[in-house]
Amino acid sequence: MTITAERLEGLLEQEPPQGADGYTEFLVRARGSLAGGPVREQVLSIRGYTDGIACTSFGQSNVAVVAVAESGRTTVLSESGELVLEPDALTVGCPACIAPSNGRSYRRSPAWDLTLTGHRPEQFFQTHDGLVVIETDHGCVVLSDPLVHRSPCECAGLRSPIPLEIESDACT
Repeated sequence: MTITAERLEGLLEQEPPQGADGYTEFLVRARGSLAGGPVREQVLSIRGYTDGIACTSFGQSNVAVVAVAESGRTTVLSESGELVLEPDALTVGCPACIAPSNGRSYRRSPAWDLTLTGHRPEQFFQTHDGLVVIETDHGCVVLSDPLVHRSPCECAGLRSPIPLEIESDACT
């Protein structure tokens, strides 16, 4: 998923130079719990392509996401293990790109442009309870906490007749 910051003041360890290959390595301070440890300030290395459209505060960058909780805490993968970020500085994914009609889901799109993640908008639908679902080749995945995989037969019964609202951005 994409990763960005509302503001960079106080987050960057130093102003990073752009590399010759168009990528920039950002060293970012963020509070979180690493590999089940206590919540404390961590330093993340975020690599982003900065010789093009600035999709995020860190160029065209993304992180591997394991989970997004209703509380706003996001679990990302790092070289040192799973890192659960506190919801105070960094934003992962696009919180406003997928919205069910009843507003109950706290799920977010992996990116502003769903085609970048290999998904088409028609693969997403909402359940009768207002949860967001992604259709797959082998059924569907309900974006709940935890994620739930359903068979194709079960998926058909989950689909609400109310369409899911999906916003996209031209940021590629």
